Amino acid sequence: MNKNLIIEDLEDGSFPGWPEAEWRIYLSEKAGEAYRTNTIEGRLFAFLVFQQLAEELLLVAAENYIFELRCIIFPREIKLKSMRDMTFGQIISYTKEVCPTDEKLNALLDQCEKLNQLRKKFIHKLLEFEDEKKIMKTTEKARFLIRKINDAYDDIADHYRLVVFPQWQSRIDEMKKQLII
Repeated sequence: MNKNLIIEDLEDGSFPGWPEAEWRIYLSEKAGEAYRTNTIEGRLFAFLVFQQLAEELLLVAAENYIFELRCIIFPREIKLKSMRDMTFGQIISYTKEVCPTDEKLNALLDQCEKLNQLRKKFIHKLLEFEDEKKIMKTTEKARFLIRKINDAYDDIADHYRLVVFPQWQSRIDEMKKQLII
């Protein structure tokens, strides 16, 4: 990332984007509708949407942690891989590897790992499920986890919007001086 881009992003408030509330609401509503059908198909669809939502929330949270890391080491630069083409498990691993972790990120990562493990076990053994109750029970666990993921994500989003980004915005002049030196 170009050093000037960090300053420009701080000046105009273009931080790594938090998913639109409408987008999250839309996905949550679609998953909820499918979940409430109490059919295997509906529950499977809901599970897939839960996983997609969790993946996107983790991705955006990680991008914000990386943005803060770039600010911390400014004016030095850091080159990182794009996570946009990674699988959910790869995003979890890479986030652990490159992001400065704290209690908030650890809570999100923990819940995402649980959902990813549940998905792997569920999808790989789907044909082995003999009764509908096991499928329904597993999707109930996924629904519980996505609620915890949403809560953990909201904690991070609030912290970044209210504390971290304003802190770095207040240091723009100081950062510009570092570019001149």
